[in-house]
Amino acid sequence: MRLQSWRAVLAAAPLVVLSLTLASCSDDDNGTGSSATVSGTTASVAPVSGMPSTPFVFTGEITATGSGPVTFRWVHDDGTQTDTQTLNFTGAGTQTVTHTWDSIGCSTTARSKWAQLQVLTPNAMSSPQTAITVNAATSCP
Repeated sequence: MRLQSWRAVLAAAPLVVLSLTLASCSDDDNGTGSSATVSGTTASVAPVSGMPSTPFVFTGEITATGSGPVTFRWVHDDGTQTDTQTLNFTGAGTQTVTHTWDSIGCSTTARSKWAQLQVLTPNAMSSPQTAITVNAATSCP
């Protein structure tokens, strides 16, 4: 067929409208076999100030909406962090975790420090930074 003939055929052809509906899909377990989603984290410390040798005990709460594993760690302002740990939730709820930071190092000046609870899986979330004051030592070895 010549080009003019094709134009006539196309002009006479019915119009076809293709409609597609895209449905989102979700993987509720994020590939972990878990139905848990972390919905909140908090952290506190006692005492809030002390000498460099003071054991500062941080207490965190992790709230999940379902069952499954949750991995977390504690991060310090100096970049150090604890090993990754795992909590197993048997259903929706809150679990408490603790961390003792007691090797802060001697200094003859007072310092502000902080630690933070970080959830890694099934979804990333962090508590606010929880501050401590390390008082000045009179002398350091």
